[in-house]
Amino acid sequence: LTASGSFTVALDSSSPSYTLTAAGRTAVPVTVFRITATNEAIRLTDFPLKLTTTTGSSSPQDITKVTLWDGATKVGETVFVGLNYTTGSTPITDFIVPKDGSKLLTAKVDLAGQGTSQAGIPGSFIAVDWASSAPLSLGATIGYGVASGQRIEVTSGSATATAGVRVYRSYPTL
Repeated sequence: LTASGSFTVALDSSSPSYTLTAAGRTAVPVTVFRITATNEAIRLTDFPLKLTTTTGSSSPQDITKVTLWDGATKVGETVFVGLNYTTGSTPITDFIVPKDGSKLLTAKVDLAGQGTSQAGIPGSFIAVDWASSAPLSLGATIGYGVASGQRIEVTSGSATATAGVRVYRSYPTL
């Protein structure tokens, strides 16, 4: 017997490959997370994100907004504030992972414009990942057991090193 369920987070194999994109675009898919519940269905309520910068070529100012999607339904929205590379707690609504099953959560970004008096930096690399080690003070990954009603913080997960997108003011297409 268990008092409540648990859940894990991982990068899904359907996450987009590295690509080029134009500045100013909206709803650009960057990451697909696989949330897996064990022992009971989990209602996900908080999901912290981070802007991963391995090359120093990205900044929170390159993104105007991040949205989270359950298929075609938007379930969350957040922003990177100031120079913070972590969003803290991203509120999620109506996202229930089935008992002993998995569900996909897709992160999409709205990109800042690039050019004179624009916030975006040409050539920036955007990779939005799960902030797996976010402490409760910054907004841990939290869900609630549908059957037990218990608050459950993520029990385990793996790094979600997404492939990311490279953003330019424009780029040629052939």
